[in-house]
Amino acid sequence: MSDDDKPELMYPAFPVEDTGEEYDLDLPPTTANEYLRRVQLEASNCPDVVVADLDTSQFLAKQTVSFSNSNDCPPPPEGFAPSREWQRKQVYNFHIAREKIIKQKALLKRSKERCSVKLPRFEERDRWKAVFCGSAAPSIHPLVSIVTTIPQQSIEAVISYSARWIEEEGFCASMGKWLYALLACVEKPLHPDMCSNIRALARACASARRKLQRCHRRTAGEPYTAAHRK
Repeated sequence: MSDDDKPELMYPAFPVEDTGEEYDLDLPPTTANEYLRRVQLEASNCPDVVVADLDTSQFLAKQTVSFSNSNDCPPPPEGFAPSREWQRKQVYNFHIAREKIIKQKALLKRSKERCSVKLPRFEERDRWKAVFCGSAAPSIHPLVSIVTTIPQQSIEAVISYSARWIEEEGFCASMGKWLYALLACVEKPLHPDMCSNIRALARACASARRKLQRCHRRTAGEPYTAAHRK
């Protein structure tokens, strides 16, 4: 393989002179250049890719971690599965919302404005639950001027709480608004704990959807509203 055909990581760090001499590999090298030439010769005789031939069946009995491709989310009941077109539209709208959130955060950072609404601390689970369920007095809505000031620590905590709230209280419109707003504010790259919380939230929402009963007929791709719930 010529130098031009080698992958980028295989280019030599510095040139080594090729004197054309033949070396007796049974004798130790006498110069630094001779040593490096031997290394090159040995490397040229090695295959580019080496794969170990292992019998993995002997490790199955000792396996302690299992992996499943399933997301553990139960499928929707009949008539409640959104169309692909509707899903793509929601993904696009969510992307646009995230872009607006990022711009708004940048503006707030430059202006150094402070939110006039006092939100609960991240550890005040009961107060956050009242805000999420719409029972807080006075009521607090997930406006852009509000959610953009919430620290990532609080966002992660509230998203982790929401899965339990949905299991305990069911799903309501107020929860949907807050979850959409907070998820749009989640910063990337996602922390492993955040990924786990979002998966738990998806499972809780899927379980809540399984309890819905079809009450009104709808056209394909039409978003679900209160009219479609019993």
